[in-house]
Amino acid sequence: MGESEQDGHLERQGSVESYEQARGPTYNIPKVSARTLVGAASTANIGALEWGAQGLLAYGSNCSVVVLDTRNIQPVQTLEKHKHPVQKICWEPGSIQGKTAGLFLASADSQGHIIVWDVQQGKAAGILQEGSKAILDMAWVKGNNGVYFLAALHQPCSLIIWDTSSKAKLWKKNYNETLLSFSLDPFNNSKLAFLCQDCILFVDDFTVSKAPASNGRRFFISQGIGGQASGGHNSNEKKSGGEGLRKLVKDLVIGEVKPKSEDVPTGGNSDCLQLCYHRSLRHHLLLLFPKELLILDLHINQTVCVVPLERTAAPFLQVVSSRQRDVIFCLHEYGSIGVKTRKRNLSSSRLSLDLSNLSQEGFQTQTEPEMIYDQRCHSEAVRLTKSSKVLGMAIDPQSECRAALILTNGKVIFLDLGYTPVQMGTSNCLSNLIEPYYSQKEMFNEGNLKLQITGLLHSISGSLQAIRMCPALTTRNWQEYQPIMAGGTESGCVQIYNMATGILEKELVIHSYPVRGIEWTGLKSFLSFAFSTPGSSGMVRNELLLSDVATGGCTCIRTDVVDEPPIDTLKVSPLKQYFVLSLKFSTFELWDLRNMCILRTMPKKFPLVTALEWSPIHNLKALRRKMAHQEEKEQEDTQVLSPTAAEQTRIGESSSEKSLIAREHFVFTDTDSQLFHFSVDGNVMKDGIKIPPETGVSGVTCIAFKNDLIVQGDSDGLLNIWDLKARSSRNVHTSRGWVKKMRFAPGKGNLRLLLLYNDGVDIIDLKKAHYERIAQLKSPRDIVKVSDIDWAASDKPVLATQDGCLRVMDISLTHCSSPMAEYSFENPIYCPSLLTPHALLTLRTSLATNLCTIDQLDNLRGLTDLEAQGLKDQIAQLSDTECDSFRQKSYCKRALAAAKYFGSDEEVDLWTVADYYINVYKRTGVMERSPSLDSPGSTLDTNRTNAHPDIEPLDTCFDLICDNYSFQKLQLERAAFHESKRGDYEHTKKVIERLILLGQTDRAVQLLLETELENPAYYTDAIKACLVSTIQSTGAAQSTIKLVATNLIANGNIGEGVQLLCLIGKGLDACRYLTSYALWERAAWLAKSVLPQGEMAEVLKKWAEHLGANGNRMQAALVFLSLGRFTQCAELLVSKGLPAQAWILLAACKEGGLTVEPPRGLFEELSQLFEGNQRLLTLFSPD
Repeated sequence: MGESEQDGHLERQGSVESYEQARGPTYNIPKVSARTLVGAASTANIGALEWGAQGLLAYGSNCSVVVLDTRNIQPVQTLEKHKHPVQKICWEPGSIQGKTAGLFLASADSQGHIIVWDVQQGKAAGILQEGSKAILDMAWVKGNNGVYFLAALHQPCSLIIWDTSSKAKLWKKNYNETLLSFSLDPFNNSKLAFLCQDCILFVDDFTVSKAPASNGRRFFISQGIGGQASGGHNSNEKKSGGEGLRKLVKDLVIGEVKPKSEDVPTGGNSDCLQLCYHRSLRHHLLLLFPKELLILDLHINQTVCVVPLERTAAPFLQVVSSRQRDVIFCLHEYGSIGVKTRKRNLSSSRLSLDLSNLSQEGFQTQTEPEMIYDQRCHSEAVRLTKSSKVLGMAIDPQSECRAALILTNGKVIFLDLGYTPVQMGTSNCLSNLIEPYYSQKEMFNEGNLKLQITGLLHSISGSLQAIRMCPALTTRNWQEYQPIMAGGTESGCVQIYNMATGILEKELVIHSYPVRGIEWTGLKSFLSFAFSTPGSSGMVRNELLLSDVATGGCTCIRTDVVDEPPIDTLKVSPLKQYFVLSLKFSTFELWDLRNMCILRTMPKKFPLVTALEWSPIHNLKALRRKMAHQEEKEQEDTQVLSPTAAEQTRIGESSSEKSLIAREHFVFTDTDSQLFHFSVDGNVMKDGIKIPPETGVSGVTCIAFKNDLIVQGDSDGLLNIWDLKARSSRNVHTSRGWVKKMRFAPGKGNLRLLLLYNDGVDIIDLKKAHYERIAQLKSPRDIVKVSDIDWAASDKPVLATQDGCLRVMDISLTHCSSPMAEYSFENPIYCPSLLTPHALLTLRTSLATNLCTIDQLDNLRGLTDLEAQGLKDQIAQLSDTECDSFRQKSYCKRALAAAKYFGSDEEVDLWTVADYYINVYKRTGVMERSPSLDSPGSTLDTNRTNAHPDIEPLDTCFDLICDNYSFQKLQLERAAFHESKRGDYEHTKKVIERLILLGQTDRAVQLLLETELENPAYYTDAIKACLVSTIQSTGAAQSTIKLVATNLIANGNIGEGVQLLCLIGKGLDACRYLTSYALWERAAWLAKSVLPQGEMAEVLKKWAEHLGANGNRMQAALVFLSLGRFTQCAELLVSKGLPAQAWILLAACKEGGLTVEPPRGLFEELSQLFEGNQRLLTLFSPD
């Protein structure tokens, strides 16, 4: 094959393609790029995974970071630079403006290195380090200017904020506790909680700009002094009889002194697996233990729900709180996932919480409010081997109904939540599967809710013992060529990898022992041998198999052999006519590969083989010329024959071509380093010359033969280079020690040689018989220990390392990853964020405005050819459900579908809220405005009704943005729930304050009168009870109380003063005082809970203006939407650089019959943003 070999890399770029165009049909030759195929992970990677909003999943596998396309379940990038196990991964959130291109994520290892990656380019954008301590946790934090900064928790107690763009440290804060992890409050970006070894540390003054001034507040978990109280329990247990599951309440006790040992639960925080904030309920914290999940209410510092482990379930491992609905995903040790939903309280449209029926002991059992999580479904456990464990779970942040599991054996399992039958890629959302907590309607769905496995991605299993690339790309096989490599594992499997796509295509379980060697016999078949570990006798049982890749079938060869020396060498001739099998310290056998029969077994006196290689030189070309000459000579006779005879002649010619036998040659060395030459012609084997060893050559360990060069490597690291054409030889000392293996790169004239040593690899170039070292790697300094080598293409060496990975390197041995644009994929990557900012903006706006149909999207004007092709690839992967969502008539619905498609959390919230309130204000006919602030006789609105029960309400995750009825109902339920859990006096005091603010004065008086005589506050509470029960509505009484309240607030007793103002119906004044002390959220809570619509709107309007002035413009926009102030919302969107979203909002209002004035500068911003796109400019035209 020497004459027919071509450079595979060059053929992919030019020669083959021009040949294709000349012949007609076009064949796509996959391109092999530098990349890493990962194997099994380690337990050090536990928790190192995250599902990004753009649809890509990243996880750590030993020292590598792997990025997967979750829709097509294919690897799209592998990032290599860490030298230690990756322990944390965090995707950088995308910007809603989409002005910058790129996908970035941060990964941290056990030695404190943080690498920020440009995933598209496959390279590090920055490296951050503060000492060599492990990174315990990471999170991206948004600054006031919309830029994200990286918060990293360094062992043991340091929190650092990094500016990843400048690679600078903004600030560092050292705490007095040993910290384990942290969680940011999703409802308040100034709060975070740390999990410590023996306590929980809360920080309330967190900002990106400067380090917190305080050291936080420590809380210890202790047994509740209130005795037994009901905890969360499974509804099935309650129905089965008895009083249900009752747990000792665990309180959070503040203080600098740790509670007594008898008050601390067994294990304390030492067995706490995870701490995280509840993402759909404000002021709630989740604490996960192996056998229970605690939900703590931070307002009362007490456990309000205990989710116990089912009796037959494996211990908890991880918990994820969803945002769209109050749903919790619980991962168990055996890989099963439980989906738990909060039990809804279905009641009439009027608030009817009777707080007066509470006895001194709290609620009666039959009416006691409880936070209960029911098990809706549970996935099947994953079959794990003894050495396999679950590394973690990730939930799709956009749909929240897809999950991924990472196992230590390298497998990635995808699960979909839905109603049976569950199908992958249906693009469901959790909000479409489960109704809101306060919804008056039950969702109708056919079938049962299930979490089922819908996808599986395999990886390299075990440590690779041997690898071999399929025959090289040539001008004869390029039409059917696929760059596949076979790898043999220690478990006896042979895996087939596509080196262009990085996919494990097949796994053949064929051997009983570790695979020791593989040799291809064609593009679709290979020989492999395996044997057990030799014993004291040195004898083993060898297995030699011929396997077919297409069918998976295998044929056993040498079946009559019992114990013998292990197979040392297996070599197939270049023309695939013969193969040589050599046994260690024994003779070798010559086999006919076509007929699968042995041609010759060498006698015992034959020299022992130490290294052997076939010659690429053969006489096949001369034989073909001779046959062609004979065909021309017989052509005249063929023409005078009948058609039947001519056909028989052609059949005979075809069979003679197949039976053509060429003479091939091989060389080998013996234990004395003598070089022997033999030729094989048919069943005749002839010996040739014998060359004595060169001076200085030790025992030869391997041979490489290409063109006219024979290279021998010995045990001392010396290379002996024979130039047959020049009849000369020379020695080169590599100074690397034992040369274990050598392989020439494929391609005609390509004399790059890859050498494997005990401590690394070299690439040398022997062009013109000159020795030139191109690249070098040493292990463990540069890379993990290399176990085998080969070439995937003419310039792409492949290294099999002991960590179970296959690394396709560049020719300089510096990179084993490439830009995503250079990779070949089985399917186009599903990730709209890969589009350029211009194409992304055009597509997003076209989908939301219904500028054109789905079929016309790939014909959008104003795009380059590259942008148009990327757009086509993304559109082609839209599911039927997604296409239907883009065809909806409502502007808000289409914009919401586009926001989910592009993974924009802020826009999802924007259009969810806009859709709800446009529907609400469309029914009222006019948008309500606040009345005169001097209107007399204002009272608190403490008993609201649901004015729109047929409209699905916003769920609890929107908190202060929810409608007035749902928010007040939530607060009243919470107050009743807090009372049922009350224990000590401080807890009762908080409940009393909340009841007074909510207008529940009768129950507040009862609790005040329950104060014990021994309590120092008995007298104060008694007087307060008299005051609350005898409040007069006369002007003089109100003036007196208002004066006292004002004095209390002025002296720092803000809470007491606010309570007095609420008692006399001066809630608006109370809110004004709160805002004057910068207590904006408390003022907004009070206004949303009890103030009449007009007064509430005035308070929230000022709060929105405060948010906008402090850089939180998206939150301010949501507040304005809830007030029906759509013009102010549009102004904020324009100021944030989102004029297209502002226009869509105005169009949605117009669609709903609401007249809204466009903000100033809107159309100028649109003209500048979409300059050159005439269709969009025409749509946005004010005319």
